[in-house]
Formats: sequence, structure tokens, C-alpha cells
Amino acid sequence: DEESEPLRQIEAALLRALERALGAIPAGRVTGGGKVRFSFYAMQAKDYDAILAHTLAGYPEHRFEGEASEDAGWLHYFELLYPNPRQVQCIKNRRAVEMLEGRGDAPAIPRRVEHWLNFSSAGSRARFLHWARTCGYELQSMYESDDAKKRMPYTLQIWRTDAVDWESINAITLQLFDLAIAEGGDYEGWQTQVLKAGGEPEDSART
Repeated sequence: DEESEPLRQIEAALLRALERALGAIPAGRVTGGGKVRFSFYAMQAKDYDAILAHTLAGYPEHRFEGEASEDAGWLHYFELLYPNPRQVQCIKNRRAVEMLEGRGDAPAIPRRVEHWLNFSSAGSRARFLHWARTCGYELQSMYESDDAKKRMPYTLQIWRTDAVDWESINAITLQLFDLAIAEGGDYEGWQTQVLKAGGEPEDSART
């Protein structure tokens, strides 16, 4: 957490320098093992190493390594950087929590959180609902779409009282996400109300 702001500054500095010199665009970053890997794509990489050295000289407390390789098919992006469905859900969760906090929400306060899921059959939905009830979820509603072309026409809406800080909502939604897939369904998203410390619920926010 304490490195987040310096890393944001470093990423911004790299983008400015590489965009100006090489017309580069950012493709993403991967964090793990005490390292952060920033990836950029450009039409050419002439003198990229000198550009990196000059740009990163202002951050002597960090150690850097750089490399350039040809990747006309963007395989690095699609095979490593492009988020998988679980990662997409985490991204949606972060955006929703940030939106709540921007409205003055106190995400650590437990409150009613509603979830939507879709299934390919009534049987798979019923099995999922049985599991959900054993985990403390309550049924809000369920209905079937009359659209014959819809791949998962059986919708389920459930709710439970939970905190919505990022770690909590990630654990909750990814469990629902995985179990829905196991039943041949998909997890659509969640919704809750803005809840300020010591205040009444306000507008709702949904992923």
C-alpha cells in the first residue's frame, strides 16, 4: 500500500517519456513477488534503454530493468495482461467500492448487499439457491426470461448482510462467481446502498 503512490508516479513518468519519444501506449502492469512490470506497445523501440535510464534516474530508491521485444500479434497482451473473467469481476468491485467511498460511504459497515446471477436451467438455479441459503443468503426474487435466444434465461437475485470493503466484497463475489460457473451459470453483479458512518442509507450503487 505504501508503494502505490510512488508506483503511480513512476508509471505516469514512463508513459509521458515513452509516448513523447516513441508514440508508445500503455498495455497494463503485473504486480507480484516484490516487482511491478509495466508494459507498453510502440511502433519501434529505438533508444528505449536510454529513455528509461533518463526517466527513472529520478527514482534512485527503486531498481529497474528494461527489455524490448517484437510482438506484432500482441500475444503478451492477450495471454498475460488481458484480464480473465475473475479479474474483470475484481476490477468491477474496485470501481464500485471507489464510487461508494467517493460518496462518503464507510465500506467496512455491514449492510444489505444484493447479488444477481443467471442460469441455463431451473434445476441449476435451484441447486445454487439451496447452497446459497446454507451460507446465509436470502431469496430476493427469481424469474425466467421469455427471450428464446437468451443463453441463460433463469435469473436469481439473493441478498445477505456483509461489508463491502474491497477485500470482503472480492471474497464474497468470487465465491459466488465460481459456484455459479460450477452450476453452468454466471455471476452478473452486486448492488448496495451508500452507508455513511452513523447515517442512514442513501443512493444505491451497482457493479
